Amino acid sequence: MPLAPMRLDTAPSPEPQFVAMPPLRRVFYIQPTGSFLIQLQENRLLHNWRKMGEEDEYPRYEKAYERFVSAWRRFETFLQKVSLPPAHAEIFELAYVNHITRDGAKFPRDVWDFLAIYESTPKATTAKESSTIAMHFAA
Repeated sequence: MPLAPMRLDTAPSPEPQFVAMPPLRRVFYIQPTGSFLIQLQENRLLHNWRKMGEEDEYPRYEKAYERFVSAWRRFETFLQKVSLPPAHAEIFELAYVNHITRDGAKFPRDVWDFLAIYESTPKATTAKESSTIAMHFAA
């Protein structure tokens, strides 16, 4: 299923439209080892890594960025070769996860200990322990 468009403004989303053809579905291009993949849809090109085997090593930032830029350039070349309009990038997003651990730390409860943007640890009360955290910073 395609991911929703990313928006930088806070304007309301457009009204639903009825169209003759559905939008391009999200397509996955997977490297033979399965660790690196590209997701392509009408409004997005994503380059991801996933751990497929115990011996797979999490790629460092430089390597991940280099692979994304290479994928973007190959996509631009493909569009040119098949006489399609060039890609128009509205938003660039880079999500890179560094695994930071400390003996006894529990995720996501202790994540605030690693973020220097808060003077004190934010507190939240929930009925049960959470298992994920999502943050979005925009300027």
